Amino acid sequence: MALVYDGTNRALYLNGVFEGAGTAPVITAETDTSSIGNVVPNDRASFNGGIDEISIYNRALSSNEIVEIHLAGSYGKCVGYGSPTLGLGSAQPLTTNGLSLMLHGYIGSNYVIEASTDLLNWVPVTNFAIINSPFYFTDPTATNYQWRFYRATMP
Repeated sequence: MALVYDGTNRALYLNGVFEGAGTAPVITAETDTSSIGNVVPNDRASFNGGIDEISIYNRALSSNEIVEIHLAGSYGKCVGYGSPTLGLGSAQPLTTNGLSLMLHGYIGSNYVIEASTDLLNWVPVTNFAIINSPFYFTDPTATNYQWRFYRATMP
């Protein structure tokens, strides 16, 4: 669920889908008490459930941004959920220098990139700790193989 307030109007999105909009009173830090999951001041409509991935922005997000956050699922805003993903590192990933790959992973975590030609026998290509995500690297030996499969593991 996302509620967008632009200073005049509010819009509600459920699962990335626009559900409705309307005008809203002006909200200021000096005059209003804000609450997530509850109607202040009389507690007449408390939310009964879990709330996670709370974000408050200093601007109204666009409908496209709401959809992108929803579609990102567990890879969206919360680091630590979901699995790391390994993908091609550029539009033309295979060059004479090797195969360019990128890993979206957890900052501060250690990874081993392994390769296989048969999906049964895996050999380490490189290991590293992620400082920035995505992490880009090149396998210079990739051009020596007709095909090669890759995976990222955490030791």
